[in-house]
Amino acid sequence: MLKYTFAALALLALAFPAAVAAAETPKQHCERVIADGNKGPKQAYAAAEVYRFGKWQGQKCAKVDYFQAFEFYAKAGAGREIDKMLKELDFKVNAGQVSATRAMERLQAKGYIRVEKVRAE
Repeated sequence: MLKYTFAALALLALAFPAAVAAAETPKQHCERVIADGNKGPKQAYAAAEVYRFGKWQGQKCAKVDYFQAFEFYAKAGAGREIDKMLKELDFKVNAGQVSATRAMERLQAKGYIRVEKVRAE
């Protein structure tokens, strides 16, 4: 009987931190991920994902900020994700999305990208 009680307590102790973490709201989670973004490449990548999509587990938790996402992806060394995001932004700019246009302008002003304008002849 004693060893079963001990096993049950051990399992409960393992499950308790997960229960505490589950109490965190999506907004709190995103704020924590963004605050930890400068701690290392994995944290920078996670922060970039929050800024790029603005969601965690399907719930809106942060404002989408492509410029911040770009910077965190760069800190994480995620060149492939940067390429994907720039293609996505280019598509959104061509579709007339204002926030994407502003993000591209900010990236260009900071010197991260170069946008070539095509003149109609």
